[in-house]
Amino acid sequence: MRIVVGPVDAESARSWITYARDVLRRAMVAPGSLTDVDDTVLMVFSELLDEWELLAAGDAMPFTWHMDLDTDQLVALAEAFHGLVVELAAAAEARGFAQAPPAGQVFYDAVVDAMLAGLLAAGGAAAVLGTRLEATWPGRNQVLATGPAVLHSPPTGR
Repeated sequence: MRIVVGPVDAESARSWITYARDVLRRAMVAPGSLTDVDDTVLMVFSELLDEWELLAAGDAMPFTWHMDLDTDQLVALAEAFHGLVVELAAAAEARGFAQAPPAGQVFYDAVVDAMLAGLLAAGGAAAVLGTRLEATWPGRNQVLATGPAVLHSPPTGR
């Protein structure tokens, strides 16, 4: 299954990526600061940020990214990202801060919507998970399927 984020404004992507890098850097410097997040998950997100940062660099061109995942990989990524965001949202609320920069909202919504659309399209247990995560995902402004996220399933070869 191909998950596609974009096109979205590259500046929105850069804003959110900068914020997310700072969060991950603090989590890696202070182990245990994100109690429910595994170190392997932090590394996966760091690698995604590296890839996204390269794509978002440069002119004001729209940001578009895709990744091919099987259902199990998408479930693992969505659960890990949701867990990380839930923990960060709770910490931000406790400190009285915004969860993330407003300039990065469009990009964040596109990433979340792409993952949720993939889960829902996968059907079965993944769709049930997608429905549950959609209802509880912190900081999400857009309604699924109305934002810039797009889901493409590869041709079946028929």
